[in-house]
Amino acid sequence: MAEPVSIAGTWKSNIGSVYEITQNKDKFTWKVAAKSQTGEGTITGDSISATWVDPQGRGGAKGKIILDGSGVEEETGFTIEHSYVRLSGLDIRNWSGTGVWISGAAFVTIENCEVHQVAYGIGAADGAHDFTLKDVRIHHFDLYGFDASPSGGSDCYNGTFENCVAHTGRDSEQNVDGFALGHGGQHGFRFIRCETYGVFDGFDISARDTVLDKCSAHDCWNGGYKLWQDGIVLRNCLGYGNKSSNVELDWDESPGAVTLSNCTFVGSGSFNVWVENAGDTLHMFNCILAGGETIGLAFEQPGVRNYRGDHNVFHCDNPDRAVVVGYEDEFSLEMMAGGEWTKYSGQDRHSLAEEDPGRRLFLDMKKRDFRLREGSPAIDHGTAENAPPDDFAGTATPAGAGIDIGAYEWIRTVPRPGRSSREKSTVAVIRQGGKTCEFSESSFSCS
Repeated sequence: MAEPVSIAGTWKSNIGSVYEITQNKDKFTWKVAAKSQTGEGTITGDSISATWVDPQGRGGAKGKIILDGSGVEEETGFTIEHSYVRLSGLDIRNWSGTGVWISGAAFVTIENCEVHQVAYGIGAADGAHDFTLKDVRIHHFDLYGFDASPSGGSDCYNGTFENCVAHTGRDSEQNVDGFALGHGGQHGFRFIRCETYGVFDGFDISARDTVLDKCSAHDCWNGGYKLWQDGIVLRNCLGYGNKSSNVELDWDESPGAVTLSNCTFVGSGSFNVWVENAGDTLHMFNCILAGGETIGLAFEQPGVRNYRGDHNVFHCDNPDRAVVVGYEDEFSLEMMAGGEWTKYSGQDRHSLAEEDPGRRLFLDMKKRDFRLREGSPAIDHGTAENAPPDDFAGTATPAGAGIDIGAYEWIRTVPRPGRSSREKSTVAVIRQGGKTCEFSESSFSCS
């Protein structure tokens, strides 16, 4: 069982009363000398209950634990400088500085917390490592939702983020990041089912050997994923509706490699995927690039020796610029379908050019439902090499004869026995060794 949050110490209320609180595990007592008040209480998870007695009589109350910085001189809601600390179930709000600051600590866990109405959400610095954020919601901040950086000290490393959300920058004039990993020697981070939106840049990743799995970056004012260092992997990720680009490989003066596997990127303003410098290598397999106002895949500099890719689907709202190299060599969807891009690059021998993804590729592109529709050319057309074992929704792959292209594996729906055709259940269809097997929660058959 997790240790209860500590509230021991001296606290000043918003009406000026000073509380001296002592705590032993989940029990606490307090006194307010100026009011001749004493009290005691219990902390259970994110809840607190208390009773008290003073000259006016007895009283009691129950509620949630809220760290509210309104009217407080201190700028930071919670500072963690010791290892093996767990924060659970806290509502941290209205701090002029940082909601939570982790400095040099290790094995810190923050779970089921909400941080909002702050200048900075949660920051890690000075060699903080092996920390975990799980089910954390950070929103309405000025400069970042989460940030890890050396800050003049040692590099941070080995951080895990699971089911976390960072959204809504409060100042549209600022370069606000949803999740940011600062420059330097930082490494070993993992994001699982994390989401960011309503910020300048969604994931701004400057730490090597970082994996983003089943993440989503959408409706950002600039870019969805800004990737700076070596060994960054995106798999089963979504990027859509970002103003400038869905994915950027940004140059940090050192060569590196980025891998995009089974991702779906739709509808950016300038570039769907942009590679700034020929010193960085892009590996892209089983990905969908669709929509986009200007360019699908863009290489800022001449040459594509830094590109390895296949089993992708290419589309661009500007059909003449599905791929652009150095702003001199441009490949239309028609040229892609005719094999000219493959002849030029030596890549994408099994990739597809799609002219109408809204009608042929996705279930409902207008409503941002990027699951594959029945008959989609992306179904069974991917490669199993280095493909993830499941998709964005957690469906095991492959569900059909082969791996599908994009973040979603197509699952066939058929009417359940004894029900009308309008009542459908999800089934998996597996074809192997000449047999076709279909199964749902109510039936199993092979032919």
